Amino acid sequence: MEHEAWAAAKLTDEPLRLFVPAEEGEAQMDPVLTGGQVWELTAGAGMFDFQSPTNDDDREASDAADQFLTNARDTAEVWEAIRDCGFGAIRDGQRSLQDMIVDLWQRGLFVYGCRLRRTLRGGVGHPVPFDLAVLAVLTAAELRERGGIFQPSESES
Repeated sequence: MEHEAWAAAKLTDEPLRLFVPAEEGEAQMDPVLTGGQVWELTAGAGMFDFQSPTNDDDREASDAADQFLTNARDTAEVWEAIRDCGFGAIRDGQRSLQDMIVDLWQRGLFVYGCRLRRTLRGGVGHPVPFDLAVLAVLTAAELRERGGIFQPSESES
């Protein structure tokens, strides 16, 4: 009976919360110019916050942005398997991402990103730190609206 009371007290589910360090302030995203940068930002991340352009006037450009973000996520999710295949496989993945970035530039779209440290707290276990990879594909107009600086979505900062 005493063990059951102890277990009930210790294993009470607390709500899960995402902890953002106060000292972080406002995280700033940097231009992502290469497939290697996409690899560095996303490989091994525990969570992704990817944002596609909000304007869908140019459907082909929107589709290209969506395909790039899907490819970046898919590559990140299997990064260990790619790494285990050797440096050539990593370079092939980075080249594929690079080709997509160049295509986005030709369509007037720009990639910004950053990697942030987050901690999941609550539940029944210990706090769990993880990296959040943030990528955004922006139109030139969206970039101008923000004065050339882009920050992660309000839910993540």
